[in-house]
Amino acid sequence: QRYDYAIFVTITVPPIFPLKLCLWFLSYVMHRLKALIRKYEHETKPHLKVIEPQRSLNPHLHALIFGLNWIMPKEKFTFWLDEQLERFLERLGDNYKSTINKRAGDERVRQLNKYGRRMLKRYRKYKEKQRRKETKSGKKFTGPINHITVVRKVDNDYEFDEPPRD
Repeated sequence: QRYDYAIFVTITVPPIFPLKLCLWFLSYVMHRLKALIRKYEHETKPHLKVIEPQRSLNPHLHALIFGLNWIMPKEKFTFWLDEQLERFLERLGDNYKSTINKRAGDERVRQLNKYGRRMLKRYRKYKEKQRRKETKSGKKFTGPINHITVVRKVDNDYEFDEPPRD
């Protein structure tokens, strides 16, 4: 009731990663997104988030961040998320220790860093393959986000500026 508007975001991880890695990334990216918002808004905004499976059983995240009506344009946000995913994979073990399991040992961190670099190569190959497809099909590869919109309070109900697809 305190907020008349919010941002609704859906973040979809490419379907090439194991489930646990997707869940770790979604946790990591929410930490980064909240830090970005704190940087510009000078406060922590309340939010709700839900992780649900797609038809492929690959998880995606829906987040509703209250008290915001703008983060950045969708294309710029997509590139930001892509950078976050690459950064996450490049230092997977270090990110795991800082955001998921602070007691992880040095050997575990080293193994996860090595695994993350392998997954980063896989992700870069996936992006290249998607870009080749986009030139043939005309569909543009947009990266790990598929929806961002404002939600506004109208009368005593909330409405999406652009409703998400079913």
